[in-house]
Formats: sequence, structure tokens, C-alpha cells
Amino acid sequence: MSDLATTVRAIAFEETPTGHKWAYEHLTSQPGEPLSDRGRDLREWGYLYGLAYGIARGENPYEPNAEAAERAYQAAIGVFNDPVLRNVGFVKAFESGQLEGLAG
Repeated sequence: MSDLATTVRAIAFEETPTGHKWAYEHLTSQPGEPLSDRGRDLREWGYLYGLAYGIARGENPYEPNAEAAERAYQAAIGVFNDPVLRNVGFVKAFESGQLEGLAG
């Protein structure tokens, strides 16, 4: 796992003084009707890729966009395809408490 992927994974699952509510409420809020499994996957992917891209841009603001995007993609796909998460799904795992201790 790359340094960027390790950072993305740690931040995506980090415990903060206010818990995970800083992103989790927005990640899981319903847009008017229940989300399908695909909808949850797309939301999870957008969250992880956006996080990775933001970190990549912050690490080197002068890096060409295509290179930052590729690094972010590789990092996010590594976290997104993590067997621990893919077997149970990000949201389902979080709701059931299965993400305890994954950060760090």
C-alpha cells in the first residue's frame, strides 16, 4: 500500500473528538429514498477518491493534474478494494462497529 493510500485509509476511518460525524452523516444521509448497494458503493468511492485527490494536491500543488489524479486513483482504489471493506461494505461495516481499530 502506498504512503498516500495509507494516509487515505487512516483519515477515512480516523476517530476525532466528535467521532466520525464530521463526514459520516453526509456519507450516509438519505437523498429522499433508501440507497441501493450500488448507490452506497458510488458514495463510498466518491468519498475515498475525493479524499485521496485532496491529499495528493496538498502534498504537491505543482504536480500536473493528470499525475495527481492518477496517484489519487491508485491510492483510493487500494483502499476501496481492501478485502476487509469489500466483504462487508464501508457503511455496513461502520454501522455494525466492524471498523473499530482499523485506523492506524
